[in-house]
Amino acid sequence: MRLMLIGNPNVGKTTLFNSLTGANAHVGNWSGVTVDKLVGSIKKTNDELIDLPGTYSVTPSSEDEGVVTYALLNESYDGLLNIVDATHLKRNLHLTIQLLEANVPMLVAMNMMDALHRKGLNLNLEKLEKMLGVNGVLISARKNEGIDEVIHQLPALTLKKPFRLYYGITIETAISQILSLLSETPQHLDARWIAIQALEGNEGIYQSLSLANEVPIRAIVEETERKIINEKVALSLKGAIFNKRREFIHQLYRECMETIPGFKVETKPKLTKVDRYLTHPIIGTLIFLVLMFLIYVVTFDLVGNPISDGFSAVLDEWIVPNLSNFLVSLGANPDGFIYGALIDGLVAGVGGVIVFLPQILILFFCLSLMEATGYMARVAIVMDYIFSGFGLNGKAIVPLVTGFGCNVPAIMATRTIPDRNERIKTMMVIPFMSCSARLPVYVLFVGMFFAKYQSLVIMGLYLLGIVIALLSAKLLSVSIFKKTEDNFILEVPPYRVPQVKNLISQTLNRGSDFIHTAGKFIVLGSVILWLLQEMGPAGLHVASDESYLAMLGSVLAPLFLPLGFGTWQAASSLVVGFLAKELVASSMLIICGAEAGILTLFTPLQAFSFLVFSLLYIPCLSTVGVMYQETKSAKTTGLMVAFGLIVAYLVSLIVYQLGLIIV
Repeated sequence: MRLMLIGNPNVGKTTLFNSLTGANAHVGNWSGVTVDKLVGSIKKTNDELIDLPGTYSVTPSSEDEGVVTYALLNESYDGLLNIVDATHLKRNLHLTIQLLEANVPMLVAMNMMDALHRKGLNLNLEKLEKMLGVNGVLISARKNEGIDEVIHQLPALTLKKPFRLYYGITIETAISQILSLLSETPQHLDARWIAIQALEGNEGIYQSLSLANEVPIRAIVEETERKIINEKVALSLKGAIFNKRREFIHQLYRECMETIPGFKVETKPKLTKVDRYLTHPIIGTLIFLVLMFLIYVVTFDLVGNPISDGFSAVLDEWIVPNLSNFLVSLGANPDGFIYGALIDGLVAGVGGVIVFLPQILILFFCLSLMEATGYMARVAIVMDYIFSGFGLNGKAIVPLVTGFGCNVPAIMATRTIPDRNERIKTMMVIPFMSCSARLPVYVLFVGMFFAKYQSLVIMGLYLLGIVIALLSAKLLSVSIFKKTEDNFILEVPPYRVPQVKNLISQTLNRGSDFIHTAGKFIVLGSVILWLLQEMGPAGLHVASDESYLAMLGSVLAPLFLPLGFGTWQAASSLVVGFLAKELVASSMLIICGAEAGILTLFTPLQAFSFLVFSLLYIPCLSTVGVMYQETKSAKTTGLMVAFGLIVAYLVSLIVYQLGLIIV
């Protein structure tokens, strides 16, 4: 069987998916759609489960949500697994009704039953199944309760009866008229569902089905909306449909939601009071900055550095000597090509980045902890107060925050922004958000030049990236892009106690992704770098300043003189950093021989200017590729790249020249 998992955001969909599939999951692509899909094999049955993006409605408001419509219309599947947050039943059931109207075999998993019981409420599953005409299961995905029952029921998916909601004479007449014009519809979907979606304004219906009678169908929709407004049924046709569903949902809630006798119902004043501070524009911002500073102290001072020092000691005192002796025992010449490529190229480059992995994992763990508790959603609300004043769409906050992890998924996350110009503007400023790939560069340079102030300097770089992103967004809003108004709607999840197992798993997965993504570039890049440094017009084993790498860097070096680092070594590492930002650190170690060589190349001011440029300049090759994938325009992608280079150059120039004056 092939099943699709669908639900609102923040209802435990990912937790349920992981519980059902375990480690049997992989990322794939929808044919013809750029959004990735997560596919897994259900334990015990080996049925295929596809995790759809979280959505509030089948009628999409963004490209990401549009995947749901695309999948329902075009994919081959045997049924749906709809996960519902039982603590927010009234809101979640709007999507459930849309899915039921498609007349597709479905199972409804009522999640967070433990949280519902803590509120003193219970859900009468028998009444719910009767009213919806579909089987249901009560679960708690976080506690792994009810998962076996879900697995047991999935092979026997069915609809007890077709779901029909009466929308009133005006809308029902329009549905009948549209049905008469539908010559071809997907066999697995109810034609009535197609008609209702057309009336709701679902453009995906027209795009995916290529309806032969599109013009008359649109005319019926327009005429029906006029009647709805004139008859004062609702302010819009979509609103009238929504109201009918809401009436049914309220009736269902009254009949199916029961109070547990003698149970004290939970109230929320305490949480509301906490949110009053956490989401306050000033207090909330200060709390966020203090928390981030504490995270950086733990990551780079208290815990991360000692572990990284241990890694470095193992590398220098055990791995390198033993590998060197092993190669010599095999007959490798210490001055030869193979020995140099492995020891001075591969080990020096890869090792120079891997020693920072503990700090990266600690940072990932802290960020995962903030997400799991529900705090990051509050941060997004706080940031909206600030970001909106700089011309950024409210929905840009999530991609920007994602950019701290990696710019690639952050660029892809802009699909939630409906307006194309707003999307492009957001893409242009996302690379200024310091991704994890820049961390090795920071740790390397800050550890050498600003050892006493590591946390402050690294936090300062992160804040600088945010400030530059905001100022750039404002500049773009008053110049290239006209600011458009859009309401910011964000699901704020309840506070939850995070599960340590999930936190560790998520941290290790992020760390694994970092190693796999960066590793292929670092391994290949380190060897190529060593070759370019060892080879020159005169042949092999040339002096560093006579190598091809030096020739390349020497051409660009004069451009960086006003920024304080006009050397071929610095210029070469920045060029290599286009492949992957991690390579800036490993290339500097290879080119300069070791940290001692870097210390002779920079003053603290020059090093800071170099760090600022590394933070802001052209994003890595993967990010540029995703930019092109999302915009489908070489011209727009070129504009994004050029904008980043110009901003990086100007900011580094200001930093260095001001530094000279101050110092």
